[in-house]
Amino acid sequence: MIMKTIFFALIALFSSFFISSTTSNPPLYERFEKTNPLLWKSAMGSASFRTNLYADEHNLVIGSNGNYFMDYTLMDQDAGLYIINSKNGSVRKSLTNQKWGDFDVNGVVVLNDRIYFGNDNEEFMCVDFNGRTLWKNVASGDVEGPPVVLDINNTKVVVYATELGEVRAVDPQTGRAVWSYFIPGFSGWKEGDNRAIFKVKAFFTNTQSFFTRPSVTDVNEDGVKDLVYAGYDDIIYCISGLNGKLLWMLDDKTTDYSILVDERKVNGETEFWLTSYVYNSEDGKHLLSITRIDRFGKVIGKIPLQEENGFTASLNSFTAGPGKYLYATEDTLFQIENNKVAKKLYIGEQFQYTSTWDNSVTNMTITRNSDDQLFGTDVFTFQGDDSCIALLSQHDMANFEHAFVTIISLKSWRIVGKYSLPAGSEMPPQIKDINGDGKKEMLINCYDGNLYCFQIK
Repeated sequence: MIMKTIFFALIALFSSFFISSTTSNPPLYERFEKTNPLLWKSAMGSASFRTNLYADEHNLVIGSNGNYFMDYTLMDQDAGLYIINSKNGSVRKSLTNQKWGDFDVNGVVVLNDRIYFGNDNEEFMCVDFNGRTLWKNVASGDVEGPPVVLDINNTKVVVYATELGEVRAVDPQTGRAVWSYFIPGFSGWKEGDNRAIFKVKAFFTNTQSFFTRPSVTDVNEDGVKDLVYAGYDDIIYCISGLNGKLLWMLDDKTTDYSILVDERKVNGETEFWLTSYVYNSEDGKHLLSITRIDRFGKVIGKIPLQEENGFTASLNSFTAGPGKYLYATEDTLFQIENNKVAKKLYIGEQFQYTSTWDNSVTNMTITRNSDDQLFGTDVFTFQGDDSCIALLSQHDMANFEHAFVTIISLKSWRIVGKYSLPAGSEMPPQIKDINGDGKKEMLINCYDGNLYCFQIK
């Protein structure tokens, strides 16, 4: 799976260089703020596709990866946790400027006026809204995804996972471990190990297992919600929320799974859906499908989407209504109903360009939408249509330094518009009423280090 990470990094690097060598790029799409006023922006470093946020009428809480997603220096001063005034974007408090290490923060959860989050410095923390640390746990590896809250017999616990393969439930008041699960062959840190040696090793260690949020539902019907993780190692883990025991594990050597898993109800039964790829060595293409897994960990079917030359599935999905689910590739939006594709909408836009790279001239066609698109979080009213969604393309392949959003009407099933953002981005657009004015705003972080709040018109 490390090879997959390297593959994506090389593709991004190559694309950046290659696109920059073109000579016939179309112009940027209309800037989003031209018709959707920018209410505020806040300097906070860069967010990731795993970033969520907490917001109330006073505060917005969000994690930051700072200036770099992978830190090559001993400190990134902008990485950390930010508590922002949700009405004007001013930073109320930031937990940044750490003395040593990689303090990147992605997901957060708030419970009883306490903020819980992990970081890439192998720590999990609890702080109050004044930024005061209430407790801090050393962790067995980087904490990349957001924590979740479970209820065990009317007692709340906070659960987090490390990329090296531990899932741990803790008492939210003290941080004391309630239970812990380690994957087979776990190679991270455990109590009693030399912490200094581990820290040096961890600085050069890439992701192995838990990287994103789990799906949370009661799988074994014991009254406590369980956790289903799609590991970076293409293994699906189902872990008991009651005691941390492994309920089942799915390791399909022939299938490359996405790292996000969604719980679905199909005819009253619980299923887990993942976008997945099967490589065909004869034509060099991948069949992109949705793999359906039952609550016992068995593959019970696939929903074919399309055949691709690479990895292009959206990094999240969208629930468009009861039994209606949206997935996207770089050029097509799919609506799934009754376990099959019910609708398709072509959302790509191709353009011709001339490459002058390496002293040679090549004329080619490329799609402006980039891989790994991200759905916004909610339906909103746009230009009088009350059934619109936003789909983020992390880069405009014609203007690589910029991202853009495609606004799609679920009512008319058509593209309403495409709008350029100030820079590239990989944060799912957060659609919500952030300032209490009764209207929804779009919050999105860009690679220029700013969090933007746009009023949706």
